[in-house]
Amino acid sequence: MKTKKCGQCGKTKPVSEFYRTNQGTCGYRSPCKECNNSGRRAKYDPSKRVKDVAATRAMKLALKVDVITNLGGRCECCGEDLMGLLTVDHINNDGAEHARSLAKHAKKRAVSYIVHRDIINQGYPRDKYRVMCFSCNIGRELNGGECPHKTQLTPVDRYIKEIEDDKAN
Repeated sequence: MKTKKCGQCGKTKPVSEFYRTNQGTCGYRSPCKECNNSGRRAKYDPSKRVKDVAATRAMKLALKVDVITNLGGRCECCGEDLMGLLTVDHINNDGAEHARSLAKHAKKRAVSYIVHRDIINQGYPRDKYRVMCFSCNIGRELNGGECPHKTQLTPVDRYIKEIEDDKAN
C-alpha cells in the first residue's frame, strides 16, 4: 500500500486519505483530507461570517456618518438632521459619472462606501458635495434641478419668501 506524509499534521497515511491533484510530483495534495477539510470548515465558519458582515456594515456606516457630519450634518434644503434620511448630493449632477470613474479604479461597481471614501480622500470639498435628505434629493431630480420645497410654494409662501430674500440682500 502506497503512503504519503501529510504536510500539515505530519502523519503518514495511505494515499487514499489525500485528494488528487495535477500539480506537484506525486499527484496528491499536500494536506490529508482530514486536515484539508478542517481548514475549510474553519475558513467558512458561519459564526465568523456573521461577525465579518457586522464589522463591514459598521465600517460602511462609520464612513457615511463621517462624510455627512463633515459636510454639515443636515439637509441644505429643508434642515432635516436624522442620519438615516440623509445622503450625499453631487452639486454638479455628476454623481453617476463620479461612481463610474471610481468603479474603473476599483474594478467593480462603485457603491456608496467607495464614493464616501473618495470624498474623504478629497478632503470633504463643499463646492462639489452637499448633504440632502432623500426627499429633497429625489425631488430635485424629478423637478428639473430645483427641490419642490423651493419651487412649489403657495402664493402666500412665495410672497413671504420674496420679502425674506429682499431683507437678506
